[in-house]
Amino acid sequence: MAVNSHPLFPVQCGYCNSSARSHYLALDIGAIVQCNDCKGYYVSPRVADEVILAKLQYWAKQDAVDECRIAEYFSEGMIEYHKEELEIISQYLPEKGKLLDIGCSLGAFLQTADRKGYEAFGIDLGKASIRYARNNLDLNVVEGSIELLPFEDESMDVITIYEVIEHLLSPQNSMREISRVLKPQGILAVSTPNLDSFTRISLGKGWWVINSPDEHIHLFTVKSLAAFMERAGFKVLSTRTRGISPYTIFKTLKGERINCTQICRGRRKLRNAPFPSIMGNCKQCIKRCLNAVFASSFSPVRNHGDQIFLYARKER
Repeated sequence: MAVNSHPLFPVQCGYCNSSARSHYLALDIGAIVQCNDCKGYYVSPRVADEVILAKLQYWAKQDAVDECRIAEYFSEGMIEYHKEELEIISQYLPEKGKLLDIGCSLGAFLQTADRKGYEAFGIDLGKASIRYARNNLDLNVVEGSIELLPFEDESMDVITIYEVIEHLLSPQNSMREISRVLKPQGILAVSTPNLDSFTRISLGKGWWVINSPDEHIHLFTVKSLAAFMERAGFKVLSTRTRGISPYTIFKTLKGERINCTQICRGRRKLRNAPFPSIMGNCKQCIKRCLNAVFASSFSPVRNHGDQIFLYARKER
């Protein structure tokens, strides 16, 4: 699905609806701009909404049939990562209640939450993803949009939106709907790529994560994400950033175009390498060290990991 086969259109800021913007970074197609009013980052001009939604359906189909991607989603490392996220959430809300995972994909995180004692619900736009989560894992999931959640007002104790907000057509409208469904004092957990990461600074538009103008159309730094959440009525409890991908940096500097499928296949090669347990343990050790460096309050690179994580409480 080539982006350059579709016309581009200028769009308003998805955070505040302002049309005033300044150029930030040229992409292969279109550009990242910064809103002059709220200081949020987004792609403009970009392809039409229906092209973006069609791309999401395409990846949902790939997720549900690609054995490599399925293995990655349900790998031991990902399960441990999900457990760590739930442990952090429990620090802010010790009692397990109703949890909604928005953009639940195949249901890997949702399954872990269910096993940890949450009454877990999931929603995703991807038809194939929902079929997989429902038929293969027997999870409580529905197909639908974040802008029209099929749940009652103030019915959820926790809402998670991991690697979703960068895809949203209107983050402003989506946050209103999240606020409607989340209980007062409920917890919101968000993750998204970091526009201010070491990888992005090193590679510029060469980092495929930000140079995906038909997928990642709203971008964030730690500062801009926290400001957006505060404006949406949430009290930010903590933020951190997480790791970098040496593989991505190395391959990109060699002139290769990297995407998530290639990264997945690279990880599979590592698992199939001689002495995989030793290789895997070394990799996990390096990853944990990098994550600790980027997460430390005293680290000079604290806000420059590849992923932003934010935890917030609904205030109003």
